[in-house]
Amino acid sequence: MSKVTPVRGGRALASPIRIRVANTVRRMSRRKSSLEKAAAAGAAAGSGSGSMWTKKLKRRILVRGQMIAAFKEAAKPKYTFWGFPKQTKRWTDAKDPDQHTNWGDLFFDLIYVGAAFSLGKMLKADMTWSGLGTCCAMFLALMQAWYNKVSYCARLGNVDLLHKLVDYVESVLVAAAAVRIPETPSGLQAGNNARWFSICMLSLRFLTLCLWAEVGCASARPRGTPEMLSTARWQVTAATLGALCFAYALVFAPNDPVPSCVAWVLSVLLERGCMQLLVLRKVRPLGEAQAYMPYHGDYYLHRFGEWTMLMLGESVLSLLVVRYDARTAGVSEQEYSVAFVCAFTTALSLQFIHFTTQPVHPDHHALAHGPVRAMWWANFMFLYSLALLVVGVGAKSVMFYMLDAKYGGGFAKRSGVRFMSLAAAACLVMAKAMEGLHTGASGAKASYGVQPRWFVMRSVLFVAEIILLAVLPMFGLRASVNIGICALCVTLQAVVCCFNLEELKAHARNVAQINMIKSPQLKEMKRRVLAGAATVGRRASLPISWATKGVVMKKKAKDARNRLREQQEKNDPDVPPWLKDTTSQASAARAGRQAEVATVARSRGLEPPGPFNGDQVTPLPHCSTAPGRLRPLNAPERATVSAGTDESLAVPDEVAVEDMADAGASASASNGPEEATVVTEL
Repeated sequence: MSKVTPVRGGRALASPIRIRVANTVRRMSRRKSSLEKAAAAGAAAGSGSGSMWTKKLKRRILVRGQMIAAFKEAAKPKYTFWGFPKQTKRWTDAKDPDQHTNWGDLFFDLIYVGAAFSLGKMLKADMTWSGLGTCCAMFLALMQAWYNKVSYCARLGNVDLLHKLVDYVESVLVAAAAVRIPETPSGLQAGNNARWFSICMLSLRFLTLCLWAEVGCASARPRGTPEMLSTARWQVTAATLGALCFAYALVFAPNDPVPSCVAWVLSVLLERGCMQLLVLRKVRPLGEAQAYMPYHGDYYLHRFGEWTMLMLGESVLSLLVVRYDARTAGVSEQEYSVAFVCAFTTALSLQFIHFTTQPVHPDHHALAHGPVRAMWWANFMFLYSLALLVVGVGAKSVMFYMLDAKYGGGFAKRSGVRFMSLAAAACLVMAKAMEGLHTGASGAKASYGVQPRWFVMRSVLFVAEIILLAVLPMFGLRASVNIGICALCVTLQAVVCCFNLEELKAHARNVAQINMIKSPQLKEMKRRVLAGAATVGRRASLPISWATKGVVMKKKAKDARNRLREQQEKNDPDVPPWLKDTTSQASAARAGRQAEVATVARSRGLEPPGPFNGDQVTPLPHCSTAPGRLRPLNAPERATVSAGTDESLAVPDEVAVEDMADAGASASASNGPEEATVVTEL
């Protein structure tokens, strides 16, 4: 077995074995450097990278590198004595890093199985509101201790021996607190059970305070983050307030059940309140870093799923311990079998409802929809877990009194039926509320929009079942009938969840797309897409997803080209768009020809013609004077010109006419072969 080397300040002390390993690594590193130099010298000498000698050197360098990596890995200590905790997830991470539930977490949960069974046994002995209050106080104090550990492990990771020792101490303290759960609520006074329970809870809060104080110190180190410090401050405040409440119960009411229970419940409320203030202190938009450390989503949900299975397991265990004895039973074996099957079906349906309505992936969970939803989901889980515990205890009490011939045979106490039915109704309400936190108002609107009639029908069915479970204890029915009605209501909701499964899957796909759009990795892509859209037109302000930005860019570019074409056609409607690019090339030739025509005209003593700019064209004989176009004259126009009625159309001498005809030909070439025709027949 390898010897564990202690550390100072997070670094392992040197041992003879590690010194030898370090020396070996240094020698191999020097040998590898010499081999690399030899390979570089051979390549420079002209041996080439494909020679056999160079290939052998490269192979030896690779082997040396692998051996050095193996030696360095072996030189690392498996455990250090102490080290600062490391943050497992950051807000900039695209997905959760690998972190799974370890065997120590499962062993820690086994202690709570015994604690839940002891609490159920205590509640069964006193099925009154005072007994329920005592059970709730102890249950909430124990669950808050479990939540503190899960909250720490979902954010921070430790592999050193000192933190392993702290985990062992926490397990011992929780087991000691579970041992002090009495068989009856009045047993808190006997044997100093309330005092020892307060001592164990106070010690757990003190350990939590020390752990988060260490996190606050680790935030100042190079790998620390600002959210580590803010989270540590609020967690230390919460642990301090909880410890003060347990200290008050320990000093001023050591064996008094009522003040002790009030102090225990107050400690849980203060701790939960501090955590909610931490979350709500500065809420930022989704996809941005918050003011607190993020949870590891997969680990967090997996741990809560295990906790729910523990509470359901306690209900199943409560049913299995009720045995049928024909000598003392007040009912037939068939009636007992029917009641047992119905009670077990209730537990099975509750399990199906919970794991059907709760998303498996963190991106579809309420944790991914903002801190407010995550906070309320955690609060509902406390009440939901307590309701699961009371359902099993109530069913156990009903079946126990059903088998008791002395009580009346076939009937049970109304208090047992009341706790069973009300707890089942509370489970359904909490499950529906947590489902609403996952889907949100948009999910409910989408479900109503797809199937409005089915949405109304299942809503009416849910309300009717809750009312029936609430008034069920007033009827005074037989125990088997009460259990059967309770099982029927819960099973109907499980069947409704089967029909809603496809809707939940469709909503999960939509949420996954939305979360992918909001992920930090796509922010740069979205910025580039929007910048590209701004270059071809005004920036898009429509609330559309990034997947359609490319289509919007193409549409905006096409609209910009259309607007440019319309503007060009508006400015010069007689010139086709395909001639716009050739205008600059033809303008130079046209200007030269116009200069020649003007020179000849002045030498002949004539007025030089105007420029052929498309807007003003010098009239020629037998041609139209319409601006921008040249066409042959018709018969009446030719007659008018030949008669000499229009002096402005006087025919110059031959040379001028020929030069002007050449100028008209150049202008017609610049405006297109079909846009103008120069008549050279004078």
